[in-house]
Amino acid sequence: MGCRDIATVNVLRNNGYDNIAMTGCPAWYDLEHIGITRYTGKGLTSCRKICISDCGNMANWGLAVELTQFVRRFFGNCEIYFVCHRGFPDARLGIEPIMKELNVHFMDISGSDEGFKVYDDCDLHIGFRVHAHIYNLSRRNLSILLEEDARGSSLNETLGLPEIKTKYLQVEKGALQYHINDKIIYQVEDALLNLAENHYCSMENAYRMMNQYFENMKRHILSIKDII
Repeated sequence: MGCRDIATVNVLRNNGYDNIAMTGCPAWYDLEHIGITRYTGKGLTSCRKICISDCGNMANWGLAVELTQFVRRFFGNCEIYFVCHRGFPDARLGIEPIMKELNVHFMDISGSDEGFKVYDDCDLHIGFRVHAHIYNLSRRNLSILLEEDARGSSLNETLGLPEIKTKYLQVEKGALQYHINDKIIYQVEDALLNLAENHYCSMENAYRMMNQYFENMKRHILSIKDII
């Protein structure tokens, strides 16, 4: 079995499944960019276009607005797109006026993968959508994911990227309770500053790891071909 992240590998292995391969997710691999391990973008100080992907969890719409406000403050007059991957018509009624006030373009790309082209020329993606994160990494764009679930945290753990969680667990009266991460904007700012200070080496390490796992993916596909 091909596995998309290390967490999946470990769960299967710990439950007695040994015939597994760490291949990464097929969506990691944009064939035009395979082999590229150097970050060749403009860098944070020269960003022209930033895309913010929306939250999947309705409880995080407040965080999405805070994130957009922060990005506008941090990057000034940069062109910003708020990209809605699914409709959420009720939430849009409240968020679109805020985006207009912040001079942020609002895009709904639900219903077609063609909408992902909005990310093709973006200098930075920040947001909640795992596949927006993956798509930008596959094209060697800068990308920071705010993790809403295990898919995102496992992906970032596998590639050694910053792990910024939208919620945390805390023991209250003997029981575990989830809380919204109220320090998330500080963590996003730290992640951005660390990227620049470390000359984007964490991104380059992720690109290298994706290339290595691509070789595993090719071997795995060929092994399946031999079986069938």
